[in-house]
Amino acid sequence: MPAQSLVVFSAIFFTALIMRGPITVVGPIAEQLQAALGMDYQTYGVLAALPVLCFGIFTVATTVITKAMRIQYALAAISALILMGCSLRLVALQWLFMFATVVVAAGIAMLNTLMPVFVRQYVPIHPDKSIAILTALIGLSSCLGTYSSVPLFTYAQSYLFPLALWCIVAAIAFCFWCLSAHQKIQFTQSNSQVQWNILKRWPTWSVIGTMGFQSLAMYTVAAWLPTLLISQGFSLQQAGICTSIFVLFTVPASFLTAWLIHRCQGEKILSIVVTIIFCISIALWMVGGFWVYLASALAGFSQGVRFSLAIILISKKSNDTHEMMMLSTVAQGMGYLIGASGPFICGYLYQANGDWGTVYTFFFIATILWGIAAYDGFGKGKVFHH
Repeated sequence: MPAQSLVVFSAIFFTALIMRGPITVVGPIAEQLQAALGMDYQTYGVLAALPVLCFGIFTVATTVITKAMRIQYALAAISALILMGCSLRLVALQWLFMFATVVVAAGIAMLNTLMPVFVRQYVPIHPDKSIAILTALIGLSSCLGTYSSVPLFTYAQSYLFPLALWCIVAAIAFCFWCLSAHQKIQFTQSNSQVQWNILKRWPTWSVIGTMGFQSLAMYTVAAWLPTLLISQGFSLQQAGICTSIFVLFTVPASFLTAWLIHRCQGEKILSIVVTIIFCISIALWMVGGFWVYLASALAGFSQGVRFSLAIILISKKSNDTHEMMMLSTVAQGMGYLIGASGPFICGYLYQANGDWGTVYTFFFIATILWGIAAYDGFGKGKVFHH
């Protein structure tokens, strides 16, 4: 591999690693963080919801930054933004931590839109495979954030240590993009504004639903699964293990998505299969006992495939990188807003009824809606007409 390509691939690798880790690192040390910053539970709930809301809001900024500068400069600037946010979180001020979280999430929101488009165009393999690898790296980022947090805190006896790790990773990504600045990377981009009129076409809503309902499942399970399991008699440690299993199994699933598409003879059949698997997982969580561990593994595997399929669908519905950037901005922007609603809806349902059964019912409905959206999305309907 030429040295120039190695630099760009290294930049892609480290950039993918900062696309979830700086967010997932917070959850396992939430108690220590709250104590250090004087943060109550209500404020922490707002902090937990901020990233997903930002994923939805700041996607539209991607087209602005890519029009203003070359692709390497844009990715370097976004990496620098995330580095700045991660660094600001090391200051022990509650309001500054909240602001810094918005900064980090804004940078990740732009990467969510830009990286699949860049990888599809730059990596010289089939788009489905390149996007599956990217989503697997994003899953790995999520795992690293989750699994490194407590050991690093235990080692240093400070919540700052696990947070500082992501300053280093963001700095490495920034440096690699700077090293690639002299290379002429062909990246085709549109000079037009986002065409929101594509919302008038039904296939667009299938893409939004596919992105939105998988996002809703991911963030709702991450937020509420431990509480659900503890209410069924599991210990905090056991509930944490189940959540970790869920996150861990998303990684191999993303790597295997392209192979699974081939084995199922297409994305439509695979979307049905993973919908059924996720529904089985929900049922096993309700059963309880040892089955919750199997349920978490199955749900995580299903979720990894569903996320990969959502990104692949955006690629499939786009004829070129102009359209992919536009559709990705719309689908991820609205999709993550749908995802952000999940934890709030679950909290409202339990508070209104005092029964976790309604929450499980909500899980079932959201899963089935994802299956319908994905099956329809991978049909012949077109988002863009020429």
